Amino acid sequence: MKRLSLILWLSLASLGGIAWAHNPPIRHGMPCVEEVCVGDDAMALQHVRWQTAMIPGTNTPLTGAGVSDQFLERVRTALRGDSGTRRTIAPYWITHQVDAVGLMALSGIRAVCEYPGLSHRLRGTYLSREGFRTVVSFDPVAADDGRTLRFVVASIHQYVDGSPTTARLMAIGEQFAGRYLGLPKYASATEAAAAWFPAATGGPHLRLLAPFGDSMKLEANLRKHPECAVQDSEAILAPTSR
Repeated sequence: MKRLSLILWLSLASLGGIAWAHNPPIRHGMPCVEEVCVGDDAMALQHVRWQTAMIPGTNTPLTGAGVSDQFLERVRTALRGDSGTRRTIAPYWITHQVDAVGLMALSGIRAVCEYPGLSHRLRGTYLSREGFRTVVSFDPVAADDGRTLRFVVASIHQYVDGSPTTARLMAIGEQFAGRYLGLPKYASATEAAAAWFPAATGGPHLRLLAPFGDSMKLEANLRKHPECAVQDSEAILAPTSR
């Protein structure tokens, strides 16, 4: 009987049922997919099999990609950390992407002195256990005194790629609706959100959003770090491409 129950549990999990191996659908008010929750610290996501970020328009990994002096100076102005860390993170920061290597480099960033903006958030991609292409975006969040910095999950998008039938999209939509009962479609300053878009321009997808909080306070906290009060010496001395 115990063996039969285990087989049933595994079957439900493989079908994307409610019995997940890692996260519940909603944890402390924040929506989750199996591997990641909105609000998670980026440093706690090393278990995720992130796809290697590529130089846009190529099949060349972004890791170790060269960055012009002009772009590197922009990174020096925005970020505080040792020169090696910033040189590693520069191609990721400029292309708004991240992977396992990029996430590890973020741990060496002490301060973000210029908020990148919603459209320029770092984004990492992986294939979920349920087979959905999953795109996770990260926001830099500083403590109220500005002295400690974390990169946290701001949004999760799961896409149904290929040519799914209408019946399959309906089934997926019902599954998602059951997981995130009680959450609104749009986030507020204090409440997270979950929504299913079966006919979106970018393809059918689930969207999970963090509360957007007080944006002015969030940006002000980033700039409170002592190293943001002075112009970076490396940025002053860096040559500029002409």
